[in-house]
Amino acid sequence: MEMKPRLGMEMRQHLVITQKVQLMLKFLQIPTLELQQVLHQEILTNPVLELEEEDPIVDEKPKQGEGEGEGQGESPSTPAAATEDEYATASKSEQEPQEPDWSDFYHEEYDSGFARGESEETEFLERTPVAGMTLQESLREQMHLLVGGEREEQLVEYLIGMIDERGYLVAGDEEIMKETGATPEEVASLVQKLQSCEPPGIGARDLRECLLLQLRAKGLEGSLAWRILDEQFENLVKRRHAEMARELKVGIEKIQEATDQIATLMPHPGRLVTTDDIRYIYPDLIVEKVVDGYEVYLNDRSIPRLRISPAYETVLQGNRDGDPKIRAYVQGKLSSARWLIQAIEKRRRTMVRVMEAIVDEQHEFFEHGISHLRPMTLQDIGSRVGIHESTVARVTKQKYVQTPRGVFPMKFFFSSRIQTDFGEDASAKSVKERIREIVDVEDKANPISDEKIAKLLQAEGLRIARRTVAKYREQMKIDKAQFRKRLAKRAEAAE
Repeated sequence: MEMKPRLGMEMRQHLVITQKVQLMLKFLQIPTLELQQVLHQEILTNPVLELEEEDPIVDEKPKQGEGEGEGQGESPSTPAAATEDEYATASKSEQEPQEPDWSDFYHEEYDSGFARGESEETEFLERTPVAGMTLQESLREQMHLLVGGEREEQLVEYLIGMIDERGYLVAGDEEIMKETGATPEEVASLVQKLQSCEPPGIGARDLRECLLLQLRAKGLEGSLAWRILDEQFENLVKRRHAEMARELKVGIEKIQEATDQIATLMPHPGRLVTTDDIRYIYPDLIVEKVVDGYEVYLNDRSIPRLRISPAYETVLQGNRDGDPKIRAYVQGKLSSARWLIQAIEKRRRTMVRVMEAIVDEQHEFFEHGISHLRPMTLQDIGSRVGIHESTVARVTKQKYVQTPRGVFPMKFFFSSRIQTDFGEDASAKSVKERIREIVDVEDKANPISDEKIAKLLQAEGLRIARRTVAKYREQMKIDKAQFRKRLAKRAEAAE
């Protein structure tokens, strides 16, 4: 068969994601704190954008729609947002460029919708992160006071280099002597000094030695807890309380008290000294209870309010017959600024609408708690709001909401379904909460097994298997029944 190149025409439909649509998608999925940084960067790169300067006289009267919560009304100065259809749909206006009406740009601004009053006069100072000290730096500072001479300082530097992130010394005595040429006496002396540093347990070779060092630091050397770690560590790991009581010739109640004391120790003391920055949760949305329901609004007080600089009106009007490059540059920046403001407004409205749909769907949760959480998927909320489930995923990604019942990630309200005998499916999170309630009220002397918990849930109408109960229990970090077992006398004393 002879093959020849040829030209042909065909018609087909395909999705076009323009740069402007990508901008909307980008702003939709980033959290509020990150958005604040992005907008400040945009102000630096786009001279047309500027921060709104609030007039205290004008601010005495809130604009129409302000103070009513997000989504309740819109300011007249807010620019027209993009259509509510899919973000990925290309508009016809993008395909046919035309001369815009520049008067639409002047004095436009982005308004968050908050009522402006005395509360806005509060000055918020940004917390400046302070660089923390690493574990190695802390140990060098402490060991500097315990050793002297260049020889010991070199050996100490090597030992500190052999401390891992848990705080354990990963090199044996023979390896240290081989690498440094130190004598056994020098190694033993320096390791002992290293193990005297803070936090207690640093420089241990294994878990057993780490816990013993912590007991020694508390002055409990020779106590029953010490003896259990020193002589009965294998039985302690396997929780053989009866064997430990028989070997140590003490009552089993005393063994239980000693193991409770051991449970308070830190298995990885090196992680107490960390340089990781503390991550503060900043809620992106706030849900407040009102008389007739719940109100949702965006917590975007920290987001700068943007507007188009009116100074560029004179630039356009005075340059109608001037340099076309200058006019094209200004027009491009004005178009970019307009789309930026519209993308922010689009983000605000979409987030509020999605959260309002979640509140309506999970109304019983907000009224009665997690046990009334309903099964819900991204598609359920997407169908309710009229957007694609991928858009809902972007809205809920890495975002938090402050509610009367606490601060939750938006993903918290979505969970899988557990079939029931009474028709309506149950949420997996509500089933987990029920499992926790059963474990909390069980007889600690005879804890309930996973199979027994599954039968109790089945008696309540939930179609759940034992292995599902075991999976949920492990996800909630609840021990097996044999490890939850405690003595009857200790349980009564705790009550």
